[in-house]
Amino acid sequence: MNRVFIFFLSLFLISCSTDVREQRAFTKKLKAIDEIVYNNPLGARDSLNLISKDMLSEGNLAYYNLLWCIMKEQNRERDWKSSDTLIYRSLKWYRQSSDKYNLCRALLYSGMTKSRGDSDTSGFAEISEAEKILKKHSFTDIETKASIYRYLGKILNYKYWVIVYRPKLIGNLPDQYLNMSMELYKSMGKENETDLVKIDMFRVIIYTNKTQPELLAEMDKMAAKEDLADEARYNLYKLYVFYYRGIYDYEKALFYQKEIINKNLAKPTYSEGMVIEYDDIALLYKSMGNLDSSLVYSDKAIKESFQDYGNIHYLSYLCKSRTLEEKKEYKAAYESYYKYYENHMKKYGISNREKVKEIQNKANTDILYYNLSKERYRQYMQISLIISILAVFSSLVMLYVYLKNRKKCLKLKNYTYSAINTVSHEITKMSLINEILRIPAANMSQTLDIVGIEAARLRKVSKESSDILNNFIIDIRNNTKNDISEIARSEKFASQFPEVASLNELSPYEKIILVLANYGYSNKEIADILANNHSSIRTLKSKLKEKILVSEELSFDPTIAFPLLNKELNKSSET
Repeated sequence: MNRVFIFFLSLFLISCSTDVREQRAFTKKLKAIDEIVYNNPLGARDSLNLISKDMLSEGNLAYYNLLWCIMKEQNRERDWKSSDTLIYRSLKWYRQSSDKYNLCRALLYSGMTKSRGDSDTSGFAEISEAEKILKKHSFTDIETKASIYRYLGKILNYKYWVIVYRPKLIGNLPDQYLNMSMELYKSMGKENETDLVKIDMFRVIIYTNKTQPELLAEMDKMAAKEDLADEARYNLYKLYVFYYRGIYDYEKALFYQKEIINKNLAKPTYSEGMVIEYDDIALLYKSMGNLDSSLVYSDKAIKESFQDYGNIHYLSYLCKSRTLEEKKEYKAAYESYYKYYENHMKKYGISNREKVKEIQNKANTDILYYNLSKERYRQYMQISLIISILAVFSSLVMLYVYLKNRKKCLKLKNYTYSAINTVSHEITKMSLINEILRIPAANMSQTLDIVGIEAARLRKVSKESSDILNNFIIDIRNNTKNDISEIARSEKFASQFPEVASLNELSPYEKIILVLANYGYSNKEIADILANNHSSIRTLKSKLKEKILVSEELSFDPTIAFPLLNKELNKSSET
């Protein structure tokens, strides 16, 4: 049973690790695309198309959608509807993740998608939030920082100078943001972006009604640049049209509007196509009172709208209707207005359906992320349960091994301590015996020398000589006893045998006998070690036992400290 469990657990863990490796590989690919998406958006598009979105995890799909939106913005693809859905899904994910850098970028591109023109401020809140995250985490992405500053400058300029007209609330903040953005684009060597931001700064001057001659001089200086990119030139000429129309100089406005057409600047990547340009010319001619020319360009706009918009660009019919009305051609004006109304309703009907579809897509995205989060939570719970079971099982095994080894370790520890104590005990004993034996050995050598001399003199048996030898032997024993007693008086002896040393009733010599007796030496062995006779040792042992048993105020139990006394007490109780 255990083997089956381990087998299926292994398969589960292998499948999980395989999926993790695949997602890490996708993340690595997406990061590689991220490194080129700003400078080579077309290459980024090709690389993104090679990745199957169906195989991506939630996090990688959010990353993929974000990179797709960045790529489309860099290619100037104004597909707002699909971009809005993609960036919504991406932002939805990053708001619940810890990846603040990509959250910052998702907020930026979500705000950019909502701010679909210079007069749209609906993305301000998200771009402002992106700036706060940028400052808080000090990200070094110059491209993101430059885009945030540019859009904040544009939005604040239009919001406070056009919508609410409260210049005091905003001051020079739009100029500051746009200046910072322009400097960042310069540092990256992006001339087109630098010129576009500068045109945005020109627009700030127009809104604020600052000195106009200086503005026109700067605009003319930029227009004179031969290497000015088409996108920048298009935006510059549109600004000329806006400026001259504002001061009612329709001739100059018409000149720059026609220059856009003549130089083929109205390219779909950054403009809405020729329909809008023809419409603007028709409106200018109408403002100048040249109604016939206005009708010509209205018809051109209508004709172009069939190709570009599938006959749903209704504003061309409105301009034509008003022009015909001024010419008092009311029937034709009515017919044109009816087509305007019909296409207007069709346009807004489609727009409404698309809006409903867009909201439905967002709702489906919310449901998708809810289900994905729910599924992820369920998987996390399963993995957590398995990990918990493994952790408990591992803990039990480790506890069993620990307890088993602990028992062995305690046994080994006790054995080791016992062995160490035994060895230490033996070392102490041998040290004492050696120290004692040195004394008799030295005296014995002296005795032999003297006895040899006296033996040479005793050629005949003499009582006098015998007394001399006996007295000499007594002296040797007394000297040996005194020397051995000195051992018991030393600090080393007191540290090795503190209980014995504390028995003040015993003489130093008796203390030595007590130690040897506790070591288990017999009376004869003690007599041999101390160079004494057997009967004397027996007598001394009896006396020291009596002294110990009558001792008072001892800090220890002598019967426990000295096994010798236990033996004697047991003998007396048996008798």
